[in-house]
Amino acid sequence: MSPIYRHTQSQPGLAWFHAAFFSATLLLLMGTGEANGANAALILPLGVFGLVVAFLGRLTVEVTEEELRLGFGLGLGRARFPRAGMVVLGEMPVGPLAGIGIRLLPDSWLYRIAGGDALVIGLGDGRRILIGTDDPEGLRQALRQGI
Repeated sequence: MSPIYRHTQSQPGLAWFHAAFFSATLLLLMGTGEANGANAALILPLGVFGLVVAFLGRLTVEVTEEELRLGFGLGLGRARFPRAGMVVLGEMPVGPLAGIGIRLLPDSWLYRIAGGDALVIGLGDGRRILIGTDDPEGLRQALRQGI
């Protein structure tokens, strides 16, 4: 079923940091002119950080008539929540210490890619989720459609 709402939010700072790290690593490798253990040690963090950017660099939120779908980057951390009984409880500020990705908080799960507020959503089974978004009003309106 086609989504009522679809919004992808990215973390451009993460991509810029990766590009700078990648460039610095290449310059170091080219400057030495030889392959050794130190050069290989630089490549490993570069690859790991590249995977982090690929998997956590974007958050896509979709609302269909039946469910709310969340997905990070290349599909890691996909989640689906039925819209039956779902209610928007409000917004909550989320500080930078909450990080990015999927986080378990004391009373809910947080799905977040960048700073700003999170929309607090009550699920039909009594659980709560928080979705960090730069379009809280658009998401709120989409969730209210058909409820």
